[in-house]
Amino acid sequence: MLLRLKAALAGRYTIELELGQGGMATVYLAHDVRHDRRVAVKVLRPELSLELGADRFVREIHLAARLNHPHIMPLFDSGEAGGFLYYVMPVVEGESLRERLQQAKRLPVEDATQIAQEVADALDYAHRHGVVHRDIKPENILLQDGHAVVADFGIGKAVSAAAQGVAALTRTGVTVGTPAYMSPEQAAGDEAIDGRSDLYSLGCVLYEMLAGEPPFTGPTAQAVIAAHLTATPRPLAELRSDTPPWVADAIARALAKDPNARFRAATAFRDAIGAPATAAAPRPAHPLRVPGLYGLAAALALGVVYLLTIELGLPSWVISDAVVLLLVGLPIVVATGLVERRRAVARAIGAPAAGGPSRWLTWQRTVAGLGLAFGALGVGAAGYMAMRLLGIGPVGTLVASGVLKNRESLILADFENRTPDSTLGPSLTAAFRVDLSESPTVRLMDGAAIAEALRRMERRATTPLDPGLAREIAQREDVKAVVRGEIDPLGRGYVLSASLIAAADGHVLTALRETADNDAALIGAVDRLSRKLRERIGESLKSIRAAPPLEQVTTASLDALRRYSDGARAEQEGDWERAAASYRDATALDTGFATASWRLAVMLYDSRASDSAFAAAMTAAFRHRDRLPEIERYLAIGRYYEYYERADDGWHQATAAYRAVLERDPDNIIALNDLSRVLFEGRRYQEAETLAVRAMGLGRRIGPFINAALAQMGQGRYADAQATLDRFARIAPHNPLILAVSFTVAGSRGDYAAAERDLRQLRAEQR
Repeated sequence: MLLRLKAALAGRYTIELELGQGGMATVYLAHDVRHDRRVAVKVLRPELSLELGADRFVREIHLAARLNHPHIMPLFDSGEAGGFLYYVMPVVEGESLRERLQQAKRLPVEDATQIAQEVADALDYAHRHGVVHRDIKPENILLQDGHAVVADFGIGKAVSAAAQGVAALTRTGVTVGTPAYMSPEQAAGDEAIDGRSDLYSLGCVLYEMLAGEPPFTGPTAQAVIAAHLTATPRPLAELRSDTPPWVADAIARALAKDPNARFRAATAFRDAIGAPATAAAPRPAHPLRVPGLYGLAAALALGVVYLLTIELGLPSWVISDAVVLLLVGLPIVVATGLVERRRAVARAIGAPAAGGPSRWLTWQRTVAGLGLAFGALGVGAAGYMAMRLLGIGPVGTLVASGVLKNRESLILADFENRTPDSTLGPSLTAAFRVDLSESPTVRLMDGAAIAEALRRMERRATTPLDPGLAREIAQREDVKAVVRGEIDPLGRGYVLSASLIAAADGHVLTALRETADNDAALIGAVDRLSRKLRERIGESLKSIRAAPPLEQVTTASLDALRRYSDGARAEQEGDWERAAASYRDATALDTGFATASWRLAVMLYDSRASDSAFAAAMTAAFRHRDRLPEIERYLAIGRYYEYYERADDGWHQATAAYRAVLERDPDNIIALNDLSRVLFEGRRYQEAETLAVRAMGLGRRIGPFINAALAQMGQGRYADAQATLDRFARIAPHNPLILAVSFTVAGSRGDYAAAERDLRQLRAEQR
């Protein structure tokens, strides 16, 4: 091995002789060829070099190379050569503290404290530069010209970091640290040790310099480590009667098992072992210091909990429970601060520490207790979310448990109204529909589909939709569940109930309640009730919290809501004139009631009303679009740009808005139809046809059939266009629009006889 080492370092260092061996390295006296000086070359043991990575070893040891202090041995060089990891230091003209102790066994108090103070200075400098020694012992303290110099800074960190844990070090038989001087946390394998571990080791060294033996001894290394973890050293005064009490007290504090009970900085230990006049005394603390710091920490913790609750969609009780934990922790933290303060004063004056229950109050236990409490809160929240997402227990959602599918159609029955105010039932039904429609998880069967189902049942489309009728429709249309709402008087206020009823057998899947103190609180109560139902069905809490309040997407005015619901009912009955008047009354009562403006605009568009009336309603909806539900907001943007802002990239704005709707609701028939129309105008016939055909399969509206036929005609597929029109003609045989488009198709393909026939039939229909 020596021959290989000499060959590897040839040209840089000439190895002269071996000076000694340690736990991790062999030391050689060498000649630095380049600088013509004597140096000490330390070479790591071969088995350890194999375990360590050269790059990482050099990177870690370079931290120590930057240290520049009179009591720290400088590092000249380090690296890898021929498979050897090595580092180079100057040769000290003197002896090590170990050699001094072997000769004298015990040192004079003045010499021992001077050495310890100089080592403490070196440690303080290193700690402030982020370097922990990890192996303070007499062998690593060299005495030169009457002063202490600490060697091997950074070596322990390099070995532990490069070896990546205890397992690797165990394989090599190397332990970072020396058992007789190892702190309890280092002995326990804690990787996150700090400068207080070095102070413990220095306390052991000073103890040995005064007592003639380390504070803990034993027949084996394991016995010594066990003593560090559990035993109390013999009082120094029993072994060395001339030890000053402040020195003995400082050593006792440095040897505390709990790092928090030791000195916070090496300079504090240095001052404590000096003369009494310079010994550090506890400064009086402001009585509000601990509560103030706790308040700041509590505010930070609550901020983190709040962000996690919002971002991860955690239940609201996580925040309230966190507040309770912090309030419970406040008196405990204050009491711990008082007890720790008394301990510091007792140590400063050499008085014995207080016993009794207060001995259990330490910063380590208090912080650990708070950590465990918040950890339990986190486990509880995680368990709740897991049960909710997996459909387990009472918190499991209906979607997660398989009762419903995501975005499965539901039917909203009319609210059963047991109050004297007959307008409340329709008003709350309308508000509840708007709020449920905001959900990405819930899909309500729309009014047109329900009206069509009623016609198939040979009932009027305006038949009140009570829960029984809603269940009958659900069974016929293969809808799994019905939403049933109720409002009952309660003193001067109201009780609102919502339940989800299985269509097949009528059993209640979930039931929820909310209260309102008065009329003004009704809309807020509907909002809360709807959100509870959305949560129970399976919508994420994050999505529910992100949704705007119901008052924002409808109105805060109950009177305006009444007029809106009256308009919706009139529209359903086909009384468009009364519907338009009611919608206008609603917007007059609340000028920002965008949903009313939007419904008016949609109705006027469908009824082919005057352009000025449609333009006024559409412009009002667009102006207040931020108060529309998300889907309606994008639809309003699309139609506004499609009809009124065609210049300045209006076509692209409309297209983007309709696509945004389909990203959120792929089966939105209005967006499919409108986007098909816009794409047709942009001569993108194939995509326009695809969207229109999708819309045809979702309902019986004429718009998609017309758009599909026009797109097919644009591609020159006149026969397909006529077939599409014939398909709708079987659904609505007397619709004049079918004849008008059929006339256009026949003329375009040159079938003038068919075109003339369609024209005569169209004129006959209009008489």
